[in-house]
Amino acid sequence: MRVMWDNEIDSMTITSATEDANYPMTNLQDTRLSRVYRSTDDAAEYLLFDAGAGNTINPTVICIAAHNITDGATISIQGNATDAWGGPTVDETITHDSDTMILFFTGAALRYWRLYIDDGSNPDTYLEIGRVFLGTYLSLPPIEPAPNLPLRSTTTVEESVTGQAYANKRKVYREPGFIFPVVTDAQRQSIETMFRAIEAADPVFLVVWEDNLANVGPIYCRLDQDEIPFQQSPVSGLLWETSLQFKEVF
Repeated sequence: MRVMWDNEIDSMTITSATEDANYPMTNLQDTRLSRVYRSTDDAAEYLLFDAGAGNTINPTVICIAAHNITDGATISIQGNATDAWGGPTVDETITHDSDTMILFFTGAALRYWRLYIDDGSNPDTYLEIGRVFLGTYLSLPPIEPAPNLPLRSTTTVEESVTGQAYANKRKVYREPGFIFPVVTDAQRQSIETMFRAIEAADPVFLVVWEDNLANVGPIYCRLDQDEIPFQQSPVSGLLWETSLQFKEVF
C-alpha cells in the first residue's frame, strides 16, 4: 500500500503552454478537485513545474485526477536540469485512464519537470485537470487480510406517511479502512510524520494494491480520524499495531 501525501508542485512555480484565465494554473495547487485548470487548446500542451534556482526535486510518482484527457492522447512526465526538452533526462509515458492516472517511475534530482499532453482529437478542444501530484510515496506496512473498502452514499431519503420515498441524490464515495498488525518503529515514525503534516484535513492519493491497479485504482481521500492509535505489539516491544481510516473526497 502506498500513500502520496507530500505534493512537490504545491511549492513550485507553474507555467503552461496555454491557460484559460477563468481556470488558472494555480487551481492545480488547490486540493479541491472541482477547482480545475483548463487550457485553451488540446494539442502539444504542457504544464511546467519549476523548483527554483538552486533547487531540485526527485519524484518517483505522478497522479492526474479529475481530467478530461482522452484515450488517444500522448501523455508524458519529463524531467530536465534546464528548461529545454529536446532530450530530457527523464521521459516516461503515462498510460491513459478515464479515472485517476498514476505512474510510478525512476526519478532523478532535477530542477524542471514537465507534464506533456498531446490530445488533438479531444472533443472539448481544451484540456482540464483538477489535481496533479508529483513527488514520492510512503510505503505502508502489510495490511491485515480482508480489508474493509465499503461504498457509501450521502443521499438522503424521506418517506411520506403512505410509504412513498423521496430521495435527494448526492455523492457515492469510498471509505476504506485498514488494520496494520505489524509496524516497525521506523514505519511508525513515517506514519506519524505524515499525520503531523496533513492531519485529517489535506487529501492524499491512496493506492491499496500497487501491483494490481486494475483491481482498485488510486483513491483521492483524506484521513477520517483525529488520532493514529499506536499500540505496542504483544509480540515485541520494537513493534506496533495501528489502523488507518480514509474517506474519499471530491
